Amino acid sequence: MVGDLQRDGVKFCRSIFDTVRKMSADGLGVTRQGYSKTETEVLEYLKTIGQELALEINTDLARFWWRCPSSSFSYE
Repeated sequence: MVGDLQRDGVKFCRSIFDTVRKMSADGLGVTRQGYSKTETEVLEYLKTIGQELALEINTDLARFWWRCPSSSFSYE
C-alpha cells in the first residue's frame, strides 16, 4: 500500500523531472545541453531545490554534488 509520503515524493520528483524536461526540450526528446546556458539554468534550478531541502551543495568547475547535512554519505 502506498502511503502519503510515497505519493508526495513521487509527485515532487515528477514535478522536478517535468520542469527539467521543459527547460531542456530538444525536438521530440530531451538532450543534455552540456556546458551551455540551458545546462547552467537547469543546474541552478536543481541547486535551488537542494538548498530548499537543506542539502549541502558543493561545486567545482565541471559540476556540483549534494550531500545530506551531517552525513558521510554523498551522491556524486
